[in-house]
Order: sequence, then structure tokens, then C-alpha cells
Amino acid sequence: MGSRIIHSIIGNKIAKALSIEYKTVFLLGCIAPDAVFHTKKKTYRIS
Repeated sequence: MGSRIIHSIIGNKIAKALSIEYKTVFLLGCIAPDAVFHTKKKTYRIS
């Protein structure tokens, strides 16, 4: 899985290439999925 830094770099390149008007919001959306941390205890089903 990519890191926040990689996702922000790629997002920045895409924003420039597509001339995205709301760049800040777009970049936030690029890194938002990386902001969630899960512990194995909570994410794995315990039988």
C-alpha cells in the first residue's frame, strides 16, 4: 500500500495535468484514505 507522501505526489501531478481548480480539496481526497489506522484486533474477525 502506498504512503501518504506517494499519494500526495501522484495527486499533485494529476492535479497539474488536469488543471484541477480546487487543488487543495483534491489533494485532501488523495490522502484521506491513508488517515485511517486500524489495529489487527479490531479489523480481524474473532471466531
